[in-house]
Amino acid sequence: MLKSVSTVTPLTKKEPIDLSKVEPKVLEAAQGMESMFLDYMFSVMRKTVPQNEFNLENSATRIYRGMLDSEIAKKAAAGNGLGLTELIVENMKSRGYNVYKNGEGQEAPLKGENHEGF
Repeated sequence: MLKSVSTVTPLTKKEPIDLSKVEPKVLEAAQGMESMFLDYMFSVMRKTVPQNEFNLENSATRIYRGMLDSEIAKKAAAGNGLGLTELIVENMKSRGYNVYKNGEGQEAPLKGENHEGF
């Protein structure tokens, strides 16, 4: 007799994060990290393509492709991306990096100075 197994992933464990309610500087940092990861992934993937004498590869083409890959990575991270932005924001939230305690001991959004709110 087969039992049904539910798939548990990091995104299904917790409630989805509403990115519109995230501090803009935290969101920008998380999207920047996802963008850097995607850009690096693109550059590593390009290195796996074998080169031959029929390629029209030169320094200008490499510069253009690098810039194109960076822009694609930025657009992907700003859109739906791979979901790394949400995971980074959730990790930062669980560690208290996007909230601080104000004078009355209540949580308030971080103003962007540092993770302790100073």
